[in-house]
Amino acid sequence: MDWDDIVYLSLLFISLGFGKVFRQIRDPAAKKWSSTILGFFVALAVSGNAIWHSFVLTLFHAVLVTAAGPKIMHVVSFTFSFAYLFFFRFTPWFGLQYPGGHTNLIQMILTLKLVGMTFELKDSIEGNVKRKTDPEFLFKRVPPPSFVDVFHYAYCYAGIITGPYFSYRTFLDMYETPFARKTPYKDELIRRLRVVPLLGAIHLASNYIWPFDYVFTDAFYNECSVLYRIWYTVPAFLQFRSRIYIGLRLSEGVCIMAGLGCYPVSTEPKPARGPTKEFHAIKSGAEDNRAVAGEQCNYVTVYSLEFMADFERWVRPSMKHWNMSVQYWLAAFVYHRFPIKAYRILAVFVVSAYWHGFYAGYYITLCSVPMYLVFEDKIYKQMKDWEYNPTLLPALQVIAYVYKISLMGYWAFYFRLLSFEASWRYTCSVYFLPYIISLGGAHLVGLALAKTQRCVSGGSNIQG
Repeated sequence: MDWDDIVYLSLLFISLGFGKVFRQIRDPAAKKWSSTILGFFVALAVSGNAIWHSFVLTLFHAVLVTAAGPKIMHVVSFTFSFAYLFFFRFTPWFGLQYPGGHTNLIQMILTLKLVGMTFELKDSIEGNVKRKTDPEFLFKRVPPPSFVDVFHYAYCYAGIITGPYFSYRTFLDMYETPFARKTPYKDELIRRLRVVPLLGAIHLASNYIWPFDYVFTDAFYNECSVLYRIWYTVPAFLQFRSRIYIGLRLSEGVCIMAGLGCYPVSTEPKPARGPTKEFHAIKSGAEDNRAVAGEQCNYVTVYSLEFMADFERWVRPSMKHWNMSVQYWLAAFVYHRFPIKAYRILAVFVVSAYWHGFYAGYYITLCSVPMYLVFEDKIYKQMKDWEYNPTLLPALQVIAYVYKISLMGYWAFYFRLLSFEASWRYTCSVYFLPYIISLGGAHLVGLALAKTQRCVSGGSNIQG
């Protein structure tokens, strides 16, 4: 474990402990300032002198929301924020030092929050002009934030390093609704964090026995067999997944301790989106504390991922459980708003890849997924319709699961190789076998299933 990770984990645990104090603060103004001050110092501890990057982006939006109109606000925000991500990641071109590390994570989540805030404000202003009165709009609309409010939202200590993404509406509800104060949280916190020690042990052990730095050595390519190089994606995948799980689970715990994203179960909250129905329960709770007494609440709004991401048999449903708050942002502010319907999925993948960074490894992974999904969807449909052989079908599903995990490990490998040179060297060293097996094997299995199905259907017709 390097020094950056030690600082990162220490700040998460400090933030967890601060939640106990934060919950006791009753004055909304004092609560906002305490959150902002801690969030700023967390960013400063991670970024050092590079904290000016997050400050510039926040300052720009503080001016933007107080000066620009709703017709251009979101466009200007999106354009500037993603252009700034480019500048941030190529600062060496401009004679500046690249901050990298966890500073990049802060800039990434800040980009989503501030761009999302301008979309929320645009929708609220336009809805007020149209005199919309539907319950969902009345709940989601937000008042124009003041100059200082933008900084409060940007530097909220909960989720400042790795997320999860939460809307400006959810941020306001942390101060305006009483649900968190009236709802027990310890059981939920334990449920989310109890797996962290096990994940930590897995991460440390796998990293010690199979260090990823070995992949960048000549010995890995000169002394190891092709099968071993392919197998090495398994421990690398364990390290990659366990590290992300630990960070996001602790971040979710910080949000729970802060009381962020606490809503009645009756409103059926979704990750990042928040309540989806029964909006009157929120208004009733905000206006009358007695209405909260009988409400059961949860923190689904601030969930990022579930372990089902690794236990689903197929890639597509696995993706739905991974980084759910970012997926919501991409759906709400890219997919559903992209003007050309035929290119919406492409737009989502382009924005996602751009947001992640400019390393070749990211694009190799993200561009491989849609290509594979075409074959997976075809095979899944054939297996779903293949109900006449209940003995063989479970075996095929087990094979599909093992292959899915292997394939996701292969994709995660490139997320850690990063550069084109390292990615290309590894791909050539395994003779493109994962791609050949993925595309060719999936195609052959699909043909075999289709042929078998036709034969069985033909036999049934003859008997009939």
